[in-house]
Amino acid sequence: MTAEQPGAGLATDAVRGTPYYRVDPSPTGEQGTEVRVFGPPGTGKTTFLTGSVRNTALQRGPQNIVVASFTVTAAAELKGRGLPLPKSQIGTLHSLAYRELDRPPVADELLDDWNSHHPAYARSASGKRVNMDDGAPIEAGMQGATDGDALAAKYDALRNRMTDRDDWPRDVLAYAERWEDFKTAQGVIDFTDMIEMALQDVAYAPGHPEVGFFDEVQDFTPLELALIRKWGSKMERVILAGDDDQAIYGFKGAEPDAFLRPDIPDHDKIVLSQSWRIPASVHRAAEHWIRQVTLREDKRYDPRAEEGLVRQIAAGFQHPMRLADYVEKSLDQMVPDPDAPGGERPATVMILATCGYMLDPVKHEMRKRGMTFHNPYRLSRGDWNPIRAAAEGQVTSRERLLAYLTLDEREAEGLGDLSRPWTGEDVRRWAHVIKKQGIFKRGIGSVLEGLPTRELTYDEVAALFADETELEQAVTPDLKWFERNLLASSRPAMTYPVMIARQRGAKALMETPRVVLGTIHSVKGGQADVVYLIPDLSSRGSNEWRQRGGPQDGVRRQMYVGMTRARRELVVCAASTGLHVSPEQLVAGARANAA
Repeated sequence: MTAEQPGAGLATDAVRGTPYYRVDPSPTGEQGTEVRVFGPPGTGKTTFLTGSVRNTALQRGPQNIVVASFTVTAAAELKGRGLPLPKSQIGTLHSLAYRELDRPPVADELLDDWNSHHPAYARSASGKRVNMDDGAPIEAGMQGATDGDALAAKYDALRNRMTDRDDWPRDVLAYAERWEDFKTAQGVIDFTDMIEMALQDVAYAPGHPEVGFFDEVQDFTPLELALIRKWGSKMERVILAGDDDQAIYGFKGAEPDAFLRPDIPDHDKIVLSQSWRIPASVHRAAEHWIRQVTLREDKRYDPRAEEGLVRQIAAGFQHPMRLADYVEKSLDQMVPDPDAPGGERPATVMILATCGYMLDPVKHEMRKRGMTFHNPYRLSRGDWNPIRAAAEGQVTSRERLLAYLTLDEREAEGLGDLSRPWTGEDVRRWAHVIKKQGIFKRGIGSVLEGLPTRELTYDEVAALFADETELEQAVTPDLKWFERNLLASSRPAMTYPVMIARQRGAKALMETPRVVLGTIHSVKGGQADVVYLIPDLSSRGSNEWRQRGGPQDGVRRQMYVGMTRARRELVVCAASTGLHVSPEQLVAGARANAA
């Protein structure tokens, strides 16, 4: 990672060899100096920021620093970097404001009550405990399942843009009146209230810090940036890190120009100038695409030395069989990796779309083929994480099948050298989904409960079965026997794990999936060796795309984020609807001689 800056302030960590921003004392005692760090895709912005925080903590003391990020995930990543700060000094902006407001009750915990009294404005989320010490879930505004959800999103976006109430649509005003009466009656606040109230009543950031670091700032709204800058005016230095080209939360009220305005001196701008992710061909295509945005900070950064590949395919989201064929071929690739055994590893793949429904056809096709996929950035989406780990106290279908297959010593189909005898817990897990009559002896329920947790002997297992033939098939272990004897109520949940084991082998159930499936919004910050980008747009995105000028910028930034997830190869899919960005335009700049 390298950084460029016209003025002073950059240093290199002697141990890690990485650059960081050195917060030198102001010779004039000036307050509120704003420094902007621009981190293009893959340039190590989080590493730069954590290094800057770590070294500032050594200079100034951890109690004199505050750190905030846009999302819970990003804040958790910063915390996971081992920053030497008190918990009270790091989090999302919402969580910091919430603590300073003395942790008032949160309205979203009462949504069930709201829905019962206001069915016309019912919200899809059920009222669950909100852990505001971690932050506010941004996903809440991304799934407009009901009219109430849509109105709530508009209401919050208008407030976050600080739009004059006289300019609000009539339907939003009607919703706002009822929602605000509900909050007052219940004595609760919502997520946007946290920022509004902190802007009005909280003069200093938590701990009265000297220096503030704020990450993913391009996604903060004008309201949120107003709070950051209010707090920053009482600090010696406030460092805002982000990339306006990756600002894709316009639906939430974020506006890139809120990050870029007002202008600041060049010596207070830093550009991280080396991407460790993007190969040359993807870099050329992405730069050609993003430079057409009307309002942006012009920044130059270099790609990796590898040329990489940008190509189009004649398969879109409405051609799931063809698309899955392409993905399987990509998964067969091996890519160089000096840290892997033999210096290479199997390739990883992302399939990205602007809307979740566009992923459904290929998702169903991959399930039919026993292909594993996940989305580690949106674990709340069960349909994108069908074989995820169980929550505490629960057992997933995958884990029940693995408990059965743990006996399988076959190298290609089973667990091979990972196999072992069943424990009592193994048998309890898989027997839970198997028919009891004709398979097990009478009273099997109490017998299963009494099994020891240790590995069982053959005789102890045999004593469970009513029939010798069933025993012999069960202990093979026989996947057909398992599937044939599934309870009808368990069959829907078990079908996909069984398909994986049959077509990919039992070990596939234990491995992290190499395919990430998700919307562009959901994987921001992630990467894969091969990215399949679906160019179709939502109706709202299509309306923006057809307009000239600024509104097109949102679509350009969204596609740019999708393009720049690719570490080796960008594959632009065919359009499946009339609402799309031209695939040819997305790849137009990829050629080495492209301007």
